[in-house]
Amino acid sequence: MQPGPDKILWNTRIILNKYATLECKQMFTKPPKLTSSPNPSPKPDTVHANTVLLIWDLLYITELINAISAGDFGRVEDILPDLACMFCGAGSNNYSTEILHLLFNLKEVWTPEFASVISFHDQSGIYSELSFNQKYHL
Repeated sequence: MQPGPDKILWNTRIILNKYATLECKQMFTKPPKLTSSPNPSPKPDTVHANTVLLIWDLLYITELINAISAGDFGRVEDILPDLACMFCGAGSNNYSTEILHLLFNLKEVWTPEFASVISFHDQSGIYSELSFNQKYHL
Protein backbone atom coordinates (compact mmCIF):
# COMPACT_ATOMS: atom_id res chain seq x y z
CA MET A 1 0.00 0.00 0.00
CA GLN A 2 1.37 3.40 -1.05
CA PRO A 3 1.44 6.19 1.57
CA GLY A 4 -0.91 9.08 0.90
CA PRO A 5 0.10 12.73 0.71
CA ASP A 6 -0.83 13.32 4.36
CA LYS A 7 1.43 10.47 5.52
CA ILE A 8 4.32 11.75 3.35
CA LEU A 9 3.96 15.28 4.78
CA TRP A 10 3.79 13.88 8.31
CA ASN A 11 6.99 11.87 7.79
CA THR A 12 8.68 14.89 6.22
CA ARG A 13 7.87 17.03 9.24
CA ILE A 14 9.22 14.35 11.59
CA ILE A 15 12.49 14.13 9.64
CA LEU A 16 12.81 17.91 9.44
CA ASN A 17 12.23 18.32 13.19
CA LYS A 18 14.60 15.48 14.05
CA TYR A 19 17.51 16.47 11.80
CA ALA A 20 17.23 20.03 10.51
CA THR A 21 15.76 22.44 13.06
CA LEU A 22 17.69 25.15 14.86
CA GLU A 23 16.85 23.64 18.25
CA CYS A 24 18.22 20.29 17.16
CA LYS A 25 21.44 21.89 15.91
CA GLN A 26 21.93 23.94 19.08
CA MET A 27 21.47 20.82 21.20
CA PHE A 28 24.65 19.41 19.61
CA THR A 29 26.70 22.58 19.15
CA LYS A 30 26.03 23.84 22.69
CA PRO A 31 25.45 20.79 24.87
CA PRO A 32 24.38 21.36 28.48
CA LYS A 33 27.10 21.48 31.10
CA LEU A 34 27.77 18.30 33.05
CA THR A 35 26.55 18.49 36.61
CA SER A 36 27.28 16.32 39.58
CA SER A 37 23.69 15.17 39.85
CA PRO A 38 22.95 11.63 41.04
CA ASN A 39 21.30 10.82 37.67
CA PRO A 40 23.78 11.83 34.97
CA SER A 41 22.34 12.39 31.52
CA PRO A 42 23.09 9.73 28.92
CA LYS A 43 26.03 10.23 26.59
CA PRO A 44 24.95 12.06 23.42
CA ASP A 45 24.79 10.13 20.17
CA THR A 46 27.79 11.38 18.19
CA VAL A 47 26.65 9.91 14.88
CA HIS A 48 23.26 11.58 15.21
CA ALA A 49 24.91 14.88 16.16
CA ASN A 50 27.23 14.76 13.15
CA THR A 51 24.31 13.86 10.87
CA VAL A 52 22.33 16.86 12.10
CA LEU A 53 25.28 19.21 11.55
CA LEU A 54 25.96 17.78 8.07
CA ILE A 55 22.32 18.12 7.01
CA TRP A 56 22.23 21.64 8.38
CA ASP A 57 25.25 22.60 6.27
CA LEU A 58 23.91 20.81 3.19
CA LEU A 59 20.69 22.82 3.42
CA TYR A 60 22.77 25.95 2.77
CA ILE A 61 24.31 24.35 -0.30
CA THR A 62 20.90 23.20 -1.54
CA GLU A 63 19.54 26.73 -1.16
CA LEU A 64 22.52 28.11 -3.10
CA ILE A 65 22.08 25.57 -5.91
CA ASN A 66 18.34 26.25 -6.15
CA ALA A 67 18.91 30.03 -6.19
CA ILE A 68 21.49 29.75 -8.96
CA SER A 69 19.26 27.40 -10.96
CA ALA A 70 16.35 29.82 -10.66
CA GLY A 71 18.53 32.78 -11.62
CA ASP A 72 17.62 34.55 -8.37
CA PHE A 73 20.80 36.39 -7.53
CA GLY A 74 19.17 38.13 -4.57
CA ARG A 75 18.91 34.74 -2.82
CA VAL A 76 22.51 33.99 -3.79
CA GLU A 77 23.58 37.31 -2.29
CA ASP A 78 21.64 36.52 0.90
CA ILE A 79 23.33 33.13 1.38
CA LEU A 80 26.91 34.31 0.71
CA PRO A 81 27.56 35.76 4.22
CA ASP A 82 26.49 32.46 5.81
CA LEU A 83 28.77 30.53 3.47
CA ALA A 84 31.65 32.87 4.31
CA CYS A 85 31.11 32.15 8.02
CA MET A 86 30.97 28.40 7.35
CA PHE A 87 34.23 28.48 5.40
CA CYS A 88 35.91 30.61 8.06
CA GLY A 89 34.75 28.26 10.82
CA ALA A 90 36.05 25.27 8.87
CA GLY A 91 39.47 26.90 8.53
CA SER A 92 39.12 27.66 4.81
CA ASN A 93 40.03 31.30 5.18
CA ASN A 94 40.88 31.79 1.50
CA TYR A 95 37.34 30.83 0.43
CA SER A 96 35.90 33.05 3.13
CA THR A 97 38.04 35.98 2.01
CA GLU A 98 37.02 35.51 -1.62
CA ILE A 99 33.32 35.44 -0.72
CA LEU A 100 33.73 38.59 1.39
CA HIS A 101 35.56 40.25 -1.52
CA LEU A 102 32.70 39.32 -3.84
CA LEU A 103 30.14 40.69 -1.38
CA PHE A 104 32.06 43.94 -1.02
CA ASN A 105 32.16 44.33 -4.80
CA LEU A 106 28.44 43.56 -5.09
CA LYS A 107 27.44 46.06 -2.42
CA GLU A 108 29.99 48.86 -2.76
CA VAL A 109 31.97 48.74 -6.02
CA TRP A 110 29.78 47.52 -8.84
CA THR A 111 27.02 49.86 -9.95
CA PRO A 112 23.43 48.85 -10.78
CA GLU A 113 24.24 49.54 -14.45
CA PHE A 114 27.01 46.94 -14.27
CA ALA A 115 24.57 44.49 -12.69
CA SER A 116 22.20 44.86 -15.63
CA VAL A 117 25.05 44.03 -18.02
CA ILE A 118 25.84 40.72 -16.28
CA SER A 119 22.20 39.84 -15.60
CA PHE A 120 21.04 36.54 -17.07
CA HIS A 121 17.47 37.74 -17.59
CA ASP A 122 16.01 38.71 -20.94
CA GLN A 123 14.57 42.17 -21.73
CA SER A 124 11.24 41.40 -20.04
CA GLY A 125 13.01 40.56 -16.76
CA ILE A 126 12.20 36.85 -17.03
CA TYR A 127 14.87 34.22 -16.61
CA SER A 128 14.90 32.34 -19.89
CA GLU A 129 16.70 29.30 -21.27
CA LEU A 130 18.60 31.50 -23.69
CA SER A 131 19.81 33.52 -20.70
CA PHE A 132 20.61 30.25 -18.94
CA ASN A 133 22.87 29.23 -21.82
CA GLN A 134 24.57 32.62 -21.93
CA LYS A 135 25.94 32.30 -18.42
CA TYR A 136 28.19 29.45 -19.57
CA HIS A 137 29.72 31.57 -22.31
CA LEU A 138 30.90 34.60 -20.29
